[in-house]
Amino acid sequence: MNTLILLTLACNTPSSNPDGDAPLDSEPIEEGEPGLNLAAQLEVQSEHFATAGVCAECHENADGASAMRDSKGDPIGQYDLWQATMMANAARDPLFRAVVSAEVARNPGLQTEIEGTCLQCHSPMAHQEALLAGTTAPGLSENGLGESDLAQLALDGVSCTLCHQIQPDDLGEPASFNAGYTIGEDAEIFGPHADPFTNPMEMHTGFTPTQGDHILDAGHCGSCHTLKTHTIVDGVFTQTSFPEQTPFLEWQGSSFDEQGQSCQSCHMPTTDAYGETIVTRIARNPHGADFGQIDERSPFGRHIFRGGNAFMLSILRDNAEQLKPRASTAAFDAQIARERDFLGTQTAKVMVLASKVEDDLSVSVRVDNLAGHKLPSAHPSRRAWLEVVVLDETGTVLFSSGTPNSDGLLVDMSGTPLASEAIGGGVHDHYQAITSEDQVQIYQSLMLDASGAYTWDLLAAATYAKDNRILPTGWDGAQAQALGVQAEGIGEDPDFIAGSDHAHYQLSGLAEEAAEVRVRLLYQSVSPRYVAELAETETQEVQDFVKMYQAADRAPEVLGESVLSLY
Repeated sequence: MNTLILLTLACNTPSSNPDGDAPLDSEPIEEGEPGLNLAAQLEVQSEHFATAGVCAECHENADGASAMRDSKGDPIGQYDLWQATMMANAARDPLFRAVVSAEVARNPGLQTEIEGTCLQCHSPMAHQEALLAGTTAPGLSENGLGESDLAQLALDGVSCTLCHQIQPDDLGEPASFNAGYTIGEDAEIFGPHADPFTNPMEMHTGFTPTQGDHILDAGHCGSCHTLKTHTIVDGVFTQTSFPEQTPFLEWQGSSFDEQGQSCQSCHMPTTDAYGETIVTRIARNPHGADFGQIDERSPFGRHIFRGGNAFMLSILRDNAEQLKPRASTAAFDAQIARERDFLGTQTAKVMVLASKVEDDLSVSVRVDNLAGHKLPSAHPSRRAWLEVVVLDETGTVLFSSGTPNSDGLLVDMSGTPLASEAIGGGVHDHYQAITSEDQVQIYQSLMLDASGAYTWDLLAAATYAKDNRILPTGWDGAQAQALGVQAEGIGEDPDFIAGSDHAHYQLSGLAEEAAEVRVRLLYQSVSPRYVAELAETETQEVQDFVKMYQAADRAPEVLGESVLSLY
């Protein structure tokens, strides 16, 4: 394979680790093997599952039906909203495919086990169909390129007949984690409504709508959103269990659990975009008109699965020729707008205070976590950080920490990327007090391998060196310890508490000139450093993802901001 040349990372600047490798200069990636070209989605039905287009026959909006509409008459069909989400595109996600390919390349003797672990959540219908039939599920390459029924089920991601067939058994319990959910043999499609009208679904699909309140249980989501992997050392799985992602356990450690605020209440709201409770018919007939036998019902959860990945949705949208998602550009645009609104209004709150003592400026920033889990949560590629900028009365920058450039890299006041953005460039600790421009308060999880060295390889990870992601409200440290999701690398910081953190900036010599402090909490679902580390393992999937990443708008998301005048 041709050598992979990576990213816009041109600098030779000192950092907290001056011995780290300097970032690479930006060069075009050389042409290699044919790029990623996934199969188009075909609608298939197997013994136990059907692709989403089968369900769309009744759960997609139609001009002649009032079903699946909100208080303003806007369409909110389950299929229409789902198709542009990360759930629908779980198997087409090019970062997912790149990470799996890299893990396999590093551990070729474990390909079947690695792909099986990852695909059971990203391509769950194919995995479960094979499990129920006693056969082998398709691997990464087959589920991307094949046209068999299993391959097509695999490509359909986290789809309707998977989620709605999960049984209530052990949900929320450890037995259900790591995709330990149970699929029944009776073709029951669970929903929250009593006395469903069964004939249309049975006639058209063979499935039977059945009341099952567990579809609203947070444990339903927790079966895949609690993933503990076993550390690989020298090509062998060990017994060391590593919490790769644990949003559900974090939710259990918050007050959201006690208050009855489930995952679904935030990510699949039963209110519309105008704040009104949704009451609507849940389906229409295949001819595009309303069923006379189906009345308006509530709750109706909008299948928007909003979260923190607007960036990856833009990559899916902009690389549709290769990735072949179901959704149109317009559908992706609408979903990206929903995600950005969600990130900007419902995840965090930022406040800033400042004082002057003689010639020194002291700035204190408080960040409140509004989410029901850590912020950010899930995959270790994610990070949030504080950008703090001090200006004089003319608008000239006197100090900045955490400012990104157009490539999403953190830079110093001269615009040079910090060495911590590149491979081998060191990392940022959790700071109690920041005194210089090359220190940035970054909320993230950083992994260590079994030897105690930093690693960005998920299956090499044995523990966290740093997990200072902002805790949710009501966080119980003892419970978190028991659940295995405690904070790490915080030190004795008394301001890192349940629901918030205070970051302090002690800036010498700025008191007289300082006129304004601007603070933003910024977020990336994929950090440049993570991509650089991933690209050290050269596979076609990694090369494809890096090309898409380089072509994307890498500006971070704004989770919250505050401005303080010092006059």
